[in-house]
Amino acid sequence: THPQPPRPHSHAAATAPPKSDQHHLFPTDSDANVRRGSYPYGNTDCSSGGPVCEWSFGGSELGDVEGGSTLVFEVRPEYRGDVARAHFYFALRYELPIEDAEEHFLRLWNDDDPPSAFEEERNDQIETAQHNRNPFVDRPDFVEQISDF
Repeated sequence: THPQPPRPHSHAAATAPPKSDQHHLFPTDSDANVRRGSYPYGNTDCSSGGPVCEWSFGGSELGDVEGGSTLVFEVRPEYRGDVARAHFYFALRYELPIEDAEEHFLRLWNDDDPPSAFEEERNDQIETAQHNRNPFVDRPDFVEQISDF
């Protein structure tokens, strides 16, 4: 079995302002949120006939990373880019590095799932309330200009 990773509080996300930063807060299914825990993001082998998933619902999966044995959480396809851009923003804004393996998948997700009209409108609304924007929603190509998050 896989050990449980540290909870988000251990990643400095439990204190203000990171805890209340709306660019990193999303409504989620409570079961999916519990299953996600603090596992890194990545692509699983679940859908490609790989090992049995620990959990799967609505296109999101918790299982072994493609070609490996590390347990990762794979977000449903239509939200992968949103999650990637939120992580890039959070890493840059709060100087919280992203592990290389996770960053690899987040970069792929950013490229494969460009910002939707909904994500752009969300960015506008957060700017109204919080007075800042996620630059990666406005310019997802900025990700390519940063060599290491």
